[in-house]
Amino acid sequence: MPKINLSDVERLMVAAILTLGKSAIDKAYNVINPNSAAEEGNRHRMALRWFRSDNVKAYYHELLTISRETMTLIDKEDVDDEPLTKGMLIREMRKALKMVSDPESRSKLVMRLADLANLKKEDEERQREMRTYFVPYVSDCNSCALMKEFKKLQQCCDDKS
Repeated sequence: MPKINLSDVERLMVAAILTLGKSAIDKAYNVINPNSAAEEGNRHRMALRWFRSDNVKAYYHELLTISRETMTLIDKEDVDDEPLTKGMLIREMRKALKMVSDPESRSKLVMRLADLANLKKEDEERQREMRTYFVPYVSDCNSCALMKEFKKLQQCCDDKS
């Protein structure tokens, strides 16, 4: 795979083309080269030439592949209608890690995965340390044995005073 040398603006415009469709190629090219003095017909040809260049084509296909695989994963997850959990995020990040070939992106993904994994351990530790107290629901406090005992003690104290 060739190394992709695109500016951040070009990457953003390729993502926009992927989202909006190939009809946005001319507009994306106008954003990248706003000071071009070319006529409209030539500008269209230049936009197509830019879009068909090796770097742009490689980045477009990389985004397209990721979006297709992501959509497949999202479609499968939507069928379950489960809430998103940290375990699911970790699993999806591991799948994404297998797909990414860029060393910089790969290292960022590994760091995020490690952070998420540590957060999961901390959450489990908090769950284990947390104590849950259950308070019984009493519909009438006056019929409660504790309340009756409390009232007797209160009367005894009042009588002694």
